[in-house]
Amino acid sequence: MKNMEEIYQSLSSIQSGNTLLLDVRSPEEYQGGHIPGSVNIPHTELDNKSTNEFEDYSDVYVYCQMGGRAGMAADVLARKGLKNIHCINENGMAYWYQNSYPTE
Repeated sequence: MKNMEEIYQSLSSIQSGNTLLLDVRSPEEYQGGHIPGSVNIPHTELDNKSTNEFEDYSDVYVYCQMGGRAGMAADVLARKGLKNIHCINENGMAYWYQNSYPTE
């Protein structure tokens, strides 16, 4: 998966599987609406955060508002040696909102 349309189409299997949706926007943006079941860790905090918990997931999909911060976050996680990272950089929450997909 590489875009939000694919995430939306697979949301039920993502939520029931061993997959993490990682929202790397600011806490304020996250509180304003996010994909149900996602976890928020701002991209600016990933350098200093232990990423051991991410190894337990088969896939970690990283997203943000438009794709830029997701790319930066995915690079940080890849440098830390994670191989299960997928960057949603074609679009982000802006697309999700535009299509009125469900949010929490």
